[in-house]
Amino acid sequence: MTTNDIKIDAYLRRVRAGLSGLPQSEVTDILNELRAHIVERAESGGGPSDNVVEAVLRSMGTPEQISALLRLRKSDIAGREQPNPVDHPA
Repeated sequence: MTTNDIKIDAYLRRVRAGLSGLPQSEVTDILNELRAHIVERAESGGGPSDNVVEAVLRSMGTPEQISALLRLRKSDIAGREQPNPVDHPA
């Protein structure tokens, strides 16, 4: 495991902590997507050097900000999937 892997894993552990309570399969998918995104951005930023990975992680925001944003987005999507009571009166 490289230093960058350790940094990315630590970041993603904090994101995972902020996503507690969500279904495990969703959390796993989210973390896999985030890891791929981080690696892709690091590679496009000049390669996966320590400085580049740190810069990518900083630019994404804190893990707490990421998990809060993901939770907000999930609740917004869930809210849109619910039938509108005006359209479907009881």
